[in-house]
Amino acid sequence: MRNLLLSIVASGAIAAASTASATSFVGSTTGCFGPAVSCPTGSSPATILGTPVGGGTAATLQFTTGNFNVTDSGGIAPIGSGNPPDDTLGFFSFTGGSGTSTFDTPFTLFVTFSMPTGTGTGGTFMSAITGSVTDGTQGGVDIDFDESPHLFLSDEGPFTLRLHSLSLTDGDDNVPITGTIRTLAVPEPATWAMMMLGFGGIGFAMRFRRRPIAQVA
Repeated sequence: MRNLLLSIVASGAIAAASTASATSFVGSTTGCFGPAVSCPTGSSPATILGTPVGGGTAATLQFTTGNFNVTDSGGIAPIGSGNPPDDTLGFFSFTGGSGTSTFDTPFTLFVTFSMPTGTGTGGTFMSAITGSVTDGTQGGVDIDFDESPHLFLSDEGPFTLRLHSLSLTDGDDNVPITGTIRTLAVPEPATWAMMMLGFGGIGFAMRFRRRPIAQVA
């Protein structure tokens, strides 16, 4: 019975450590066709023309800024569904032009968070996430983002943002940039205490468990 009770305490501690309250993420994006070092913070040169090949008018790629306000569930928040004004990481629109055009340029997305409260000036913090604009299939264009999780450290705890790459063809309008926010749960002091109690109890039970009585032949 004692071992069973200790196991229940330990299981409860582990469950408490994995439980986190919902967190809201609020912010906005701007974008720049070029590397981050050549884009002034907050600027958003929104349009770039392709390089025509063999005549005709150039294809046009346009970026539109976005605003988001999403809340995680179970530590995960899909972001950038394209439903303005509450969930956009920005949009791309593509017009193919009358000829063939090529693309080969960086694109930088600036993501600014005002919630969870950050440690920077005015309680906001920003990250520049780089992508590349290259030729796609059938005269389209690809925007390939660095899809590794980007870590943010906020007063509410750490979280990561991972963007998804996307492809566009002629006539695509307001295609949203999408991604995923994952909250990295940090147990509170009370939870740490429960965990220590639970694991200590398991260790005690294993150390002082009853030894079997020796059999006499």
